[in-house]
Amino acid sequence: MTAITERANTVARVERQQLDRTFAMTVVGAGCSVMVAGLAYFLVYLIGVYGPASGDERIVRNLPPIFTSVAAIFGVMGTLSLAWAGARRRAWFWLIPVVVAAWIQAFNAQDLPYDLARPANTAAFLVTVILLTGAIAIIGGGIVAFLEIRRGRPIWTRSGRAGLVSVAGIGIAVGAAATALLVGLVPTGGPGGTKTPTVTRVITIEDLAFVGSPRMKDGEVLGLIITNPEDVPHSFDIDSLDIHVQVSPETTTAVVIQPTGPGNLEFYCSVHTHRERGMVGTISVE
Repeated sequence: MTAITERANTVARVERQQLDRTFAMTVVGAGCSVMVAGLAYFLVYLIGVYGPASGDERIVRNLPPIFTSVAAIFGVMGTLSLAWAGARRRAWFWLIPVVVAAWIQAFNAQDLPYDLARPANTAAFLVTVILLTGAIAIIGGGIVAFLEIRRGRPIWTRSGRAGLVSVAGIGIAVGAAATALLVGLVPTGGPGGTKTPTVTRVITIEDLAFVGSPRMKDGEVLGLIITNPEDVPHSFDIDSLDIHVQVSPETTTAVVIQPTGPGNLEFYCSVHTHRERGMVGTISVE
């Protein structure tokens, strides 16, 4: 009886050693590559936001080692998942990228709904889409690869349902990214954006602050000129009027605003943490 049990265990070990790289394992490797690209883009984006013009260069000094380390971890895991034969018989290996990817998404969970709901904020939207796509690929593929090794047979196939879902997911991600790029190139002013202004006002961005508190009368259409002399991207957002406009570095942007009644309209910058750091203002409608 003992001999039979030992023989069965030996056969099981041989089968695990002979398991070829599966589609799920390839998905994990691709997801790790996407995460490396997303983290690199995120780092470049943050350097642009918190560069010398932001007055907060200490953040930039602390970021490169952190993001480089995390990107290196994903790079190593992606390389091992595609090139290391030993990974194909070690189920525990595939849980490592799953845990790391889940941790990254948990860390950014509070920003995900906000960024995904604002494709006009192109840079933040693209970073979110890239990192989310990579994380989904890693988590899904890693769990399946773990089960495949435990069972000794593939579960996903490129020509099956998993392949179709993967293609659909890539198409959705690419479509979302293309939409964000197009929206970013064509700023809109929300309701009333096509009206002819009856009054004009000017606000300027200086040191992460909007300088100027425009005033207007109810019934007027305001043509607001926003000047951004800094080399940092910003945005101009009024949630109550569904106005979300990108304000590129060293540019002047025009926004048409038609209030729905008297009161104060709050506007702010939706770029990461800018609102919390004081980039808010009001338009007084008398």
